[in-house]
Amino acid sequence: MRLFDAQHKEDGLDVIGVGVLDNDPLALRMFRALLHDRAGIDLRWLVSSPAVAVQSCMSAATRPDVLVVDMALEGISGTSVCAKVKNLAPSVRVIGVTAYRTSVYLDDARESGMEAVVSKTRLNDLLACILDEGAVHGEPQRENTGSRPVAVGRLTLSSRELEVLRCFSRGLNSSETMARLDIGRSTLASYEHRAVAKLGAHNRTEAVALCMRDHLLP
Repeated sequence: MRLFDAQHKEDGLDVIGVGVLDNDPLALRMFRALLHDRAGIDLRWLVSSPAVAVQSCMSAATRPDVLVVDMALEGISGTSVCAKVKNLAPSVRVIGVTAYRTSVYLDDARESGMEAVVSKTRLNDLLACILDEGAVHGEPQRENTGSRPVAVGRLTLSSRELEVLRCFSRGLNSSETMARLDIGRSTLASYEHRAVAKLGAHNRTEAVALCMRDHLLP
């Protein structure tokens, strides 16, 4: 089990604790590269053993907010792991990942309580699902009517994140944005960090530019 120093705060910001279960060493390295030091995310552990992952979700000391699990593990399915985790630690959000077609797993994923199945070729979708603000704050999940229960693309930005970027696009600085939206500095920074991460941008300027390009900031 590869453990990382737990950090539930980054410079005063709330972050999302993530655990990863995959029996492919190359995939674990890929997830480490994707999630380690990512704004808004605290990579708690990477494991190849389903038993260790379930045990880690049960313990308050190692329990992640989000479990990322491969759908096809050796000797057990990702949905079986999800069902066990949701039974023992229902607060943990579970996101499945697969190198195969996501449509194969959708019915079983929904039944097990998994909130999304994401292709390993679409890692930006995985980041968007992990950073989904509604799920983080315990709001009801959106009903999925498409072919796969995945939040994709830039429309996963919350209304509050868009408001923050809209203020920046109009030339307001941080203090002016806080006053306009009646929020504190840490809250503003949290919205900014999450928006930048979801967009795959390097900073707020690039995030604003991407939103303006896609006409998300009227």
